Amino acid sequence: MSAPAKVQSLPYIALQPSLPHVIADITHPRSTVAAENAWVSAYRLPSIPPDEAAKAKEGSVNGRIRVSEADEPGEVEVEGRDGVEVEMKSKSEFTIACPKLDIPPTPVLLPTPSLNADSTASTSANSGSQEAPAPSLLRLPARGGIESFALSGDERRVIVAGRDGQARAVEVVRFEEGASTRGKRLGKGKETALRGHVGDLTAAEFFPSNEVALTASSDMTLRVFSATDGSSPRVLKGHTKRVTGLAILRSASLGGPHKGREVISSSLDGTIKLWDVPTATATTTWTLSQPVSTMSVVQIGDEDAQDVRRGKFVLAAHSDGSISFFSLASQPVSGIHPATTVFRASSTSAIDALSTLSFHCSDTLVVAVGFRNGTVSVFSVPLSSLAHVAEPRQPISTWRRTEGSQIHSLRLSQRRATSHSPSPDDGLSILVASSDGMAYRAKLSLQDGAVEVAEEFVGPDCEPVTGICEDTAGRVWISAGGAHGGLRVYERAAAGV
Repeated sequence: MSAPAKVQSLPYIALQPSLPHVIADITHPRSTVAAENAWVSAYRLPSIPPDEAAKAKEGSVNGRIRVSEADEPGEVEVEGRDGVEVEMKSKSEFTIACPKLDIPPTPVLLPTPSLNADSTASTSANSGSQEAPAPSLLRLPARGGIESFALSGDERRVIVAGRDGQARAVEVVRFEEGASTRGKRLGKGKETALRGHVGDLTAAEFFPSNEVALTASSDMTLRVFSATDGSSPRVLKGHTKRVTGLAILRSASLGGPHKGREVISSSLDGTIKLWDVPTATATTTWTLSQPVSTMSVVQIGDEDAQDVRRGKFVLAAHSDGSISFFSLASQPVSGIHPATTVFRASSTSAIDALSTLSFHCSDTLVVAVGFRNGTVSVFSVPLSSLAHVAEPRQPISTWRRTEGSQIHSLRLSQRRATSHSPSPDDGLSILVASSDGMAYRAKLSLQDGAVEVAEEFVGPDCEPVTGICEDTAGRVWISAGGAHGGLRVYERAAAGV
């Protein structure tokens, strides 16, 4: 039996989520508060297997940020204390370092005020800001927060989904403002309830029109919804267990011939189904050897104007840490479909079920997977070798930040990650959302598997981060469950978008 793969330990910086309210208390014209403290903590877990050389970097540091009035009206100064070093880039972006744990200066972002509707929540001095939740663009009215979300292709709508079938489509309104916010401010517009599911929503996606959406649920169904009036003209029934993933088959290019007539779904019943939307029927079913935790559809090669399935392949993730791969052009066979197992996580990272998957495809297929035990693994295989994989590929990198925090969502990003030690090799970064209440961007070298934290996103506090994505302007959107859950938007002060 081979030795377990090394699991790298990434540092973790936690910052008081209500810091914007602390700053607002001090800068308010009627404030009598000249200075306040906000907490900041840094952590680093031991590596697996234990690394003697890294022991000096393990542990935790609980520090403070002293926020005080500046000479300039409406401005503040910050000072790191008790083992942390702090620099303020803006009122929602800080750079934090912890020399004791060998954590270099790392960008830590709070929700950007101009992009979050309730950013003026603290309107009076001494308003209890220590307990106030961080600003958000929107929240679901019922307790429990947002379990998942999806942006439309034109980024003018978002679906937010909670538990027990609660979901709505919300228009994202953009306001033009002065140069101080670079002409952009977001707000929520019309909200449309999407009613029909009787179980938790597990996935959602917009059709190419951006006015119609597809949702999946633990009630074993998929539904087509109008995002403008909430009607549900189609219900796709056929799975016998929780639906875990979906994909709308469309043309990659705008204006292409395929508009989403066919969709794909996966389920814990071990099947992948191809649906004809107009008739609400499953036209093809592939039965795999075990339950499917999640799935994605990858386009490899040229599209076909006549056949939407040409060049499309399914990546199906399973609870044992394996990922199987098959062509949508293949035909089901009696019994178990012989899908190829392309990737398999090491025994160390497969302690619990694989929970989420993301991919990036150019000359190489890069796949990131997250597990319920808080581990992330990344795999890589050249496209030229994909059809000839004899043995499942092992991960090129595996890491964790906390003990037992489930990875809810991953997104591979093509944007070059800004970090303290930029690398010129690949420019890929990975956005990670987990149940420990902190989302982050990791930067990974595909050459040697080295990984580092490039950005931290603060806001949900102890509430689980349930979803994460990046829009075309480079803003990061995260959703959170729990009583203070919501949808929050982050933008770097130096982004210049």
